[in-house]
Amino acid sequence: TISALLCNIFKGPAMDNNLERRKYKRYDEGSIEDRFIARLQIKSDKVQEIKSDNYDPVTLVNISAGGIFFLSEKDLGLGSHFEVKIDIVHSSQTVDCAGEIVRIEKSTSSPVFAIAIEFKGLDEQEKEMIITTIEGFLE
Repeated sequence: TISALLCNIFKGPAMDNNLERRKYKRYDEGSIEDRFIARLQIKSDKVQEIKSDNYDPVTLVNISAGGIFFLSEKDLGLGSHFEVKIDIVHSSQTVDCAGEIVRIEKSTSSPVFAIAIEFKGLDEQEKEMIITTIEGFLE
């Protein structure tokens, strides 16, 4: 699929060099969307109020207890804040948290942006839920 092709574009050697500095294991095996569904809701940068009632789905490249890396057709703005919902497929579990865009990469071969969001305010129980789920998928 086009999503798989674009995900591979952004999983090049440069990303592999950063593995040893990661705080949490990340999941980017196979079809990640069969395991996790991520949705974002834009927050206002000025007063941190929600601008919209809608959560927009994104195409995940990878996920860890520290954040998500996903594809978007729009440059969502470095430093922008979002409400994030992560649904764990085949489970009734949903992680709700805030996040901040900490990195944006523009593909040279497609009109797509790869965006990293760092989770903010994720409690230990939610981190553990993501870690346990990822470890279960990696076994």
